[in-house]
Amino acid sequence: MGEYGFTVRAFSDGFVSRVIVGEHGVLLTSEQLHIADFEEVAVSLRKMLTEYDE
Repeated sequence: MGEYGFTVRAFSDGFVSRVIVGEHGVLLTSEQLHIADFEEVAVSLRKMLTEYDE
């Protein structure tokens, strides 16, 4: 399936996205966001976490 990118969970009142790099991670909550926007945010968060993890 490939390397882990990010996780999106859908709920009745919004979404939760999770990005993990090494020992660090971020949870993002949103009421509405297009799936392409989740990917864009996840890529940015992965970059930030990679810099923090170094």
